[in-house]
Amino acid sequence: MDLTVVLTLDTSVDIAFVTLPVLSLVGWGISQPMSMDFDILETVLLVLSAVVMAGLVKDRRSIYFEGIMSLGLYIMFPL
Repeated sequence: MDLTVVLTLDTSVDIAFVTLPVLSLVGWGISQPMSMDFDILETVLLVLSAVVMAGLVKDRRSIYFEGIMSLGLYIMFPL
């Protein structure tokens, strides 16, 4: 479980600090701006998914209900 949490958080940090700025610069270079202006629904979903994931990893064990919550988020709001 520790390895899974570390890998997940490490990947999230990589995307937040490397991929997003690079894509913004590439978009600027090809005259296709990348807006960071999100709708209220997108913001609420981001916060909700962060709260659910924080709840999943805080006690370092999982139960069926937590798995159903994460599957429910994915089914209701797929990428």
